[in-house]
Amino acid sequence: MPLVEWNDKFSTKIPSIDRQHRVILGYINQLHDGIESGEYRGVLDIVLRGLVSYTRSHFAYEEMLFKRFNYEQSAEHLATHQRMVEKIIEFRDLHAKGQSNIGPELLEFLRDWLFHHILEDDMAYSNLMIEQGVQ
Repeated sequence: MPLVEWNDKFSTKIPSIDRQHRVILGYINQLHDGIESGEYRGVLDIVLRGLVSYTRSHFAYEEMLFKRFNYEQSAEHLATHQRMVEKIIEFRDLHAKGQSNIGPELLEFLRDWLFHHILEDDMAYSNLMIEQGVQ
């Protein structure tokens, strides 16, 4: 059973952003399922590689929109993106060094990020992007 199921409260009402958020939510649920089944060590590599790559791509997309539409809080938002990527890389590096017990801590970090970043930070730019016609 997934940790978090997509629902309207997560929707920015911007289809391209919501699709990207659903992919990240998929990684979170994949890790959760692995932890629940006792097999998370096997999924850590997949989840961490996917998250490093995908969050960079997702954040680059958001940052392009910020620049294009002069989003006023872009500096603060970019800083949260940078911290997120750094933290995921930190988890990836710990895993690469053989620390296979990081799954629960990573899951907690991702869950907190999901609720705070999407529900607060991303919702703050939603109306501006919708007004600009971002799909």
